[in-house]
Amino acid sequence: MQVAFTRQIAVIARAGVRVIVTTHSEWVLEELGNVVGRARLADRTGEESSVVSLDARDVGVWLFEAADGVGSSTVKEIALDPDTGLYPSGFDAVARALHNEWAQVADARGDAE
Repeated sequence: MQVAFTRQIAVIARAGVRVIVTTHSEWVLEELGNVVGRARLADRTGEESSVVSLDARDVGVWLFEAADGVGSSTVKEIALDPDTGLYPSGFDAVARALHNEWAQVADARGDAE
């Protein structure tokens, strides 16, 4: 569902509409990396993908983090990683930590498999 949503947003953006999306979803960011990757592949091969693509210059990803002080935030742009082709947000580390905590709780309850 999130992948399909991201592709539809890319279709809208490719039509020239400025789109702003907020997310905590690693899947949205990974598909956004794929959308950009398909454009880069098309540039190299000369073949267009049947799935939507966007030039990296047309995509921006920013991370908002709580800063010291009440109600303040820092904002930093997340660049596309040239090795992985993904936007490294750090959300995956949060998902791992939550899973590990769930496993500890489930193990303590005796219902982990």
